Order: sequence, then C-alpha cells, then structure tokens
Amino acid sequence: MEMVELLPIPVLIMDERGKFIYVNREAEEAYGYGRGEFLQLFLTDLSIDEEDAAVHQKILEFSLKNKRKRRLMRRHKKKDGSIIDVDIQWSIVELQKKTYALCCIREITEQQEVLRTYERSIDLMAKIVQELSHSTEV
Repeated sequence: MEMVELLPIPVLIMDERGKFIYVNREAEEAYGYGRGEFLQLFLTDLSIDEEDAAVHQKILEFSLKNKRKRRLMRRHKKKDGSIIDVDIQWSIVELQKKTYALCCIREITEQQEVLRTYERSIDLMAKIVQELSHSTEV
C-alpha cells in the first residue's frame, strides 16, 4: 500500500458490496473526503443520482461475479456536491478467499466539456442549416 500512496492518480479498493476499504491520498484530494469519511462510503455514494447508483452497482456486481476488469466513463459527485467526469478502470483481485475491486480513477471533466461543447456546436449548425434551407424554399 505504500507504493499506491505514491501514485499520482486516485486509487480506491472496494469489497464485494462496493464499500471502500482503502483509498490513497490522491483519492482524498480528488473527492474532498478524509480517509475516515471515505471508508464509510460505498461506490454508489459517489453516483450523481439513484438511477446512476443502480447502474454502478450492477456493473460492479457483474464484474465481481465474472472476475472481469472493466473500464467506465461516469460522472461522480464530490463531497462539496460538485460533479466531475471520471474514467474508471478496475481489476478484480482475490486475497484470502475474498474478492476486491482495485480502481484507478482519472478525472476527464475538461475533455468531456470540450466534447459536449463540440456536440452543441454541431447541433446548432444543423439547426441553422435547416432554417436556411427552409427560408430559401419560400
């Protein structure tokens, strides 16, 4: 675990229920929770709403059951209520007959905002073209 503390990305380890059993300092900084607070939380507590929490939980359960690593792009809620876009990659690890998910998190909020802006621009351009085509028909 000492080496994990040195990693420049948030690392979270969850048990089979999705309860955090370990987080590194980067995770504390990224989400705003102290270690003690974090260890009282479940993966679903980072979800932006109940529907998203249910999706998170189902994916985790499937991954644990099938011992499959996963990569997801989700939105997470920080302690202060702000929302961040994250790229989550996890592997399944078995230690002493117990199964855990080892997650590495990369914040991608800026990249996702650029993508959302691009998509809005494309939609706007399509509307303008449609309006222009209708105005020239009259």
